[in-house]
Amino acid sequence: RAQSWLSQHLYPKGYGEHHSLLPAHIQRPLSAELQSTISLHRFALLCTYSPKGHLSPATLHHLRALHQNGYKVILCAATEGVQEINVAGLEHACAVLVRQNSGFDFAQWAATLTALPELFNAQSLLFTNDSVIGPLGDYPSLIQRIRESKHDFLALSDSYQIKYHTQSYFFVLNASALQNPKVQAFWRSVEALKHKEDVILHYELGLLEMVESAKLSRQVMFPLRDLISSLGATHDPAQLSRINPTHHLWRSLIEQGFPFIKAQLLFENPYQLDLSDWEGVMQAHDPSHTLVDLAHAHLKYLARTRLKEDSR
Repeated sequence: RAQSWLSQHLYPKGYGEHHSLLPAHIQRPLSAELQSTISLHRFALLCTYSPKGHLSPATLHHLRALHQNGYKVILCAATEGVQEINVAGLEHACAVLVRQNSGFDFAQWAATLTALPELFNAQSLLFTNDSVIGPLGDYPSLIQRIRESKHDFLALSDSYQIKYHTQSYFFVLNASALQNPKVQAFWRSVEALKHKEDVILHYELGLLEMVESAKLSRQVMFPLRDLISSLGATHDPAQLSRINPTHHLWRSLIEQGFPFIKAQLLFENPYQLDLSDWEGVMQAHDPSHTLVDLAHAHLKYLARTRLKEDSR
C-alpha cells in the first residue's frame, strides 16, 4: 500500500501503534426493502462511543434530526466489552452496528462499510459523530444546500493546522465519489490506530489528500477564509495555522448558520476560551429549545464515560 504524504513526511517509518480493524457486529440489520433500494437513499453513519451500551440524549437528538431531514441513519457504536447496546430511543435508526472500541471514528466508519459494502451504492453517505451537539439554527436549509450541491465531497469546515484539510466530524461523499476506486481503497486501508493524534494525521488530513488524488470536486460549507473575511480580519498564513475554527470561532460560526457546538469545547476547553455566554448563544439559535439541557446532560455523560484527554 502506498504511503500517504503524511506517512512519508511526518512518519517516514510508517504508522504509529495500530491494530487490525476489528469487525462490527450487526445488532439491527438493514431491512430487505432498504437493501434492495440502496441507490435511492441517502444514509448517515453516526458514530458514538458508548462504553456500556447506553447512549447520550444529545446523540439520540442528533440521530432524530438526521432522520427528520431525510437520512437513513445507521448508528455505529463503540463499546467496551458490551456486545449489544440499549436500543431505547433508536426507533429512527435503520441499522445498528456495535464494535469493540479501537481506532476512533475512522475505524468505526471503515468497519461499518466492511460490514455493509452495499452502502457504496447509496446516493450519498454522510459521516458524523458524537463530538458535536446540535443541530442549531436552520438545519433543514443547510441540509437542503448540501443535497443540492453538485460536488462529490462536502465538509462543514476546514482548517490550516498542520496542513490544509477538512475537519472530519461531518462530511459527505456523494454517489460519484462512493463509486470511485480510490475512495473505496481509502476505506479498505483504514487501520485501528491507537492514538487520536495518529488518526488525525493519517485519516483526517489524509481524507482531503485522497479526494484530491481521485480528482473529486469539493465544497466546504463554512470555509475559514470566508469566516475570517466576514470578521474584517486578514488571511495571514501564520494566523490561520493557529486557528481551530470550531473552537476559536465557535460563536461566529453559530451566528452564521453553523449547526453545532463541539462537545470538547464545553467539556475540556483546551484553548481556555471565554465560554461565559455559550448557553445564551445556544438558546438564541435553538428552535427546539432543548439543546442547553441536552448539552449539560451530554457533559455529564462525558464525565462518566471518558477522560478529558480522550474526548473528541
